[in-house]
Amino acid sequence: MSSIGPVHAHSLENIPYLAQVPIFDEMTPSEIETFRKVCRSTRNQVQAYDDIVFGVTNIYRSFFPSAVDIENFRVLLARTGGIVSGSVLVKVLSRKDFQPADLDVFVRSCHAQMFGKFLLDIGFVFIPLATKIEGNRRCTIEQNPDFYLAVKAELSSWTPNTGNIADRYDNSALAGVFTFVHKEGGKIQIVATRTEPIDVILGFHSTAVMNIATATQIISLYPKTSFIDYKSLFLTSTSGSVTSARLKYCSRGWHPIDTITAVELLDYDCELSGKTRWVGDRHSWIINLAPLSEKDVDASAYDALFTTSWNVSCTGVDSARVVKSRLMSNLLSASYILTWEAEQAVRNHPCFSALKKQSTPINANTADADDTAQECRDIFEAELLEEEEEGSDGSSSEISELQYTIGIRLRVGLAGDVEIHDRYIADSEKMDQNILRLRRRFLSIPLMYPNLSSTVIMPTGHVATLILDCIQKVANASLSEGLKFNIRFEKRFDNGEHVVWTECILVVPVGELALLKQKVGNWSKTEFAYARLTVSLGSGVD
Repeated sequence: MSSIGPVHAHSLENIPYLAQVPIFDEMTPSEIETFRKVCRSTRNQVQAYDDIVFGVTNIYRSFFPSAVDIENFRVLLARTGGIVSGSVLVKVLSRKDFQPADLDVFVRSCHAQMFGKFLLDIGFVFIPLATKIEGNRRCTIEQNPDFYLAVKAELSSWTPNTGNIADRYDNSALAGVFTFVHKEGGKIQIVATRTEPIDVILGFHSTAVMNIATATQIISLYPKTSFIDYKSLFLTSTSGSVTSARLKYCSRGWHPIDTITAVELLDYDCELSGKTRWVGDRHSWIINLAPLSEKDVDASAYDALFTTSWNVSCTGVDSARVVKSRLMSNLLSASYILTWEAEQAVRNHPCFSALKKQSTPINANTADADDTAQECRDIFEAELLEEEEEGSDGSSSEISELQYTIGIRLRVGLAGDVEIHDRYIADSEKMDQNILRLRRRFLSIPLMYPNLSSTVIMPTGHVATLILDCIQKVANASLSEGLKFNIRFEKRFDNGEHVVWTECILVVPVGELALLKQKVGNWSKTEFAYARLTVSLGSGVD
């Protein structure tokens, strides 16, 4: 276990609680979770430790004037789906002693004014961004000193002010940044996003900072790498701002890494592997915070957050990036951040056929929107009628009398399956009382060998190494049909276009590496920089 030696449940029962804290401080997150599961007594001891070290007071007390303000802030998060991120959570989760500069709050752009008003009402002062010039380019333009005018201007602009925060994130999802300070020293930044807030978090410079706090939970996406190994995978370029962040986290005890090994990419048990990850999966570290009253919580506020999926890909010999897609439409009640495979599975499902016929950005107003929504509703009504004829549970016959848009809830499973919860969401006047939930539907992305990633994007030079690692990993398995490798070589250009050079399917009986080596020998010499490798069970020999 930890450096202090084994810790037994009965050995802590008679120790005063404050004397237990240093013992827990020496445990890693995985050791704490293991100790929690020993018995009821240890569960209570760990929960008491969590409440103090990881509790809401420890997160927010440096930023809000009172406990009442903290509680009201959490209620606002719960009703809007807002999240907190940044160095404040790194400090809490690492249990290190450093002072974060500010509290970063990420909210959909439509909720930015609501959060700003809340802060103004409890004594914060809005600090507008000043004009900042770098070279011949104005990277920020002075904001209006009136917050309400500033937020209106920013959210209607094609080039919003994002201040220094744009240097730390993939700013394509940012809509604006608004800074507030309190006379007692608290500084809070409201980061307005065009898509779901998690989209911005996954664009952060490194994995050590990919931690979020919802109204009732703290979630770390890469806890082993960040808080056990104290490593941080840097995912963006070596610009001045990223270099500064690298140096900052080095000084705080994190070792920077720039790429992932071939073994890690294919290791199903590694949180840095190329497999599909999602918020709240088995690799995530989840800490429950003090609950809120049910009347203060919107049960669907975090639906889009917990359907988020992504994977990590190597983009060069010494670089990596997060790969994700945005599923957006005026037919959807929210935007969704998904892996490419999950997005395609959704778009190819019959109940979303109308999505293929339009590509209008979310919240856009078009004359065709009503017709497309009607077409989708007709599809669902036909399915409901079929279900009723089969004797399964149907839904209310009032469905045809309401105007609906479609909302979806997705979850990518361990085996690559995509679970879709379809539901109708009534128009704004009837939304609260008319939510009709339909039966669950399941889609399947091609099922891979359960201990391997389904699809990995990598530099071409890594293909042979990855396949050899893959063969070795399952060499002792009784797979008479062998393994099937589908390799697509691509060349991508700076303008976003890409060319597919060739696609080939290679089926190799387990253990026969000679054929493999013969076919992959020249792959690393091609001019094409990337290859998409899919591994599945195969039959016969190519």
